[in-house]
Amino acid sequence: MKIKSQTKAPKKKKSQKEIDKLLKLVAHPAIPPRGPCWSEKELLSFEKKMGFNLPENFRLYLEKIGDGGAGFSYEELPSLRKLKGPLLNRMKQKFTLKGPVEGGSRSTLNKASGSFLKGCFHLGHRSDGLDLWLVLNGLHAGEVWVDGSGIGAGLVDTEDPADFLLLQTKAFKNLIKKYAKNR
Repeated sequence: MKIKSQTKAPKKKKSQKEIDKLLKLVAHPAIPPRGPCWSEKELLSFEKKMGFNLPENFRLYLEKIGDGGAGFSYEELPSLRKLKGPLLNRMKQKFTLKGPVEGGSRSTLNKASGSFLKGCFHLGHRSDGLDLWLVLNGLHAGEVWVDGSGIGAGLVDTEDPADFLLLQTKAFKNLIKKYAKNR
């Protein structure tokens, strides 16, 4: 199994700058509403239940922008508040991959797939049908991985930035651009 290098999630200061950009963008009529923002108390309670701290970039998004709503493509982000059972249990597990899997045989990819889904939050699908996953814990916490194999193996489309907030900013800007074009 070959591992590609991947960028780290940004530091808190950089995340706050991206949140400030997003706050300006969400005021635009092209951006659909999100669920209510999470309070600090709710975030702490959720983190205690999960057994780890949420990645800073995703935590800030939940606290300042909202839960669920407009996503990276044609789908809305799922609401974290509404997740239950097996989905939460999978998210509680440790993300163990040290880096994205590149190539390999189908059996190698299938072996990796079990590891890839653990400790991840499914963000939905891009317009090309590929799955987007936010890594919640471990070395790559805060990064968005794209499953290019269709089997959950963690193949990454490196054309997109790996950071959740950068992808969300890009998605909001695209929605605003489409809105302006259709007016």
